[in-house]
Amino acid sequence: MKLVVQVFASLMMLFVLSGCLDKSSSKNVAVLDVEVIIKATKQDEIFQTQIKQADTDLSNQLKSMAAELEKQLADIKNEIGDKPSEEDLAKYQQKVQQSNIGLRQKQELARSKLQQYKNAIVVEWRKKIQPTVQLVAQENGADVVMISSPSIMWFSDSVDITDEVLAKLRKQSNDAPLNDEVSSVESMSDANP
Repeated sequence: MKLVVQVFASLMMLFVLSGCLDKSSSKNVAVLDVEVIIKATKQDEIFQTQIKQADTDLSNQLKSMAAELEKQLADIKNEIGDKPSEEDLAKYQQKVQQSNIGLRQKQELARSKLQQYKNAIVVEWRKKIQPTVQLVAQENGADVVMISSPSIMWFSDSVDITDEVLAKLRKQSNDAPLNDEVSSVESMSDANP
C-alpha cells in the first residue's frame, strides 16, 4: 500500500511539473497603465470639462425646479391669505413637505445621473482605444491585457505595452481625435423620481 501511495504521489508530481513546464498552453499577458495614457493624451482635462458641463447642466435644472416649486408654494400661500384656516395651513405644510421630498429626490437623481455620465464617458473612451490596445497586444503576442492597478503586485516591464499604445494613439490622433463628446446628461424632467 505504501508503494502504491509513493507511485501515485510520484505520478502526480510528474503530472504537475510537466503541466508547469509546458509553456505552449499558457497565455501571455500584457499590462496597460490607463492613467498614464489618460494624462499623456490630456483626456483627463477633456473628462473634467465634460463632467463640469454636465454638473452645471444638472445644477441649472435643479435650480429651475426649485424656483418653480417656490413659485407654486408662494401661489398657494397667496391663495390661503394672511389668516388661513387650520385645514388650509395643514395643506400648505403638507405641500411644503412634499416639495422638499421631491426636490431631495431630484437631487439624488442628479447625483446618480452625473455618476452614470462619468462612467459613460470613460466606457466610450475605452471603446475608442480598444482596437489600438488589441493591435499592440497582438503584436506583442499577448492574449490578455490587464489594466495596471494596485491589485497587480508586480509585473515585468517587458509586458508593459503602455508606451507602444500611447505612440500609436498619438500617431492616430493626427488622423482623428479621440475626444469626441459623449451625449450630454439626460434632462431630469424626463425622469420621474
